[in-house]
Amino acid sequence: TVFYDGMCPICKKSKRTLERLDWLGRLKYADIHDRRFAEGELPDVSYADMLKQMYVKRPDGSYFGGYKAFRAVAPMLPLCWLIVPLLWLPGAAFVGARIYNFIAKNRFKYAKCDDEFCSLHLKLLAGNEVDDEVIRKVVELHERRRKHIESQGAPA
Repeated sequence: TVFYDGMCPICKKSKRTLERLDWLGRLKYADIHDRRFAEGELPDVSYADMLKQMYVKRPDGSYFGGYKAFRAVAPMLPLCWLIVPLLWLPGAAFVGARIYNFIAKNRFKYAKCDDEFCSLHLKLLAGNEVDDEVIRKVVELHERRRKHIESQGAPA
């Protein structure tokens, strides 16, 4: 299962890309804002950590975050099979983790939002340490978004 931030445009685009590449239908996806499910599946990973990077949980219960999550998913995607050996070369994890962390940390600065909730979500997380106060605000925002969507008659 791929755990992603469903209020982050770059994260949602990455999910759509994974869905297109997953010809064999091996991946499942979970929005981290479904906290009961996400925290139940990854009890050792804090919500703050989930907001910082993508996580992947394998059927055997092992899980990975960030670059290691990408490296765990790549072998499941036929178009990535050619690059999979490169992901395990000496130094690849060092370089890959730095590239992943740079993109993950800066995604809030460059993402384009399609609604007010996304904009507020990104403003809360851009450049801020994800502490209890930021998490509280993100949770409140997600709850407001869920209620707004329900009032429009669409599923959250």
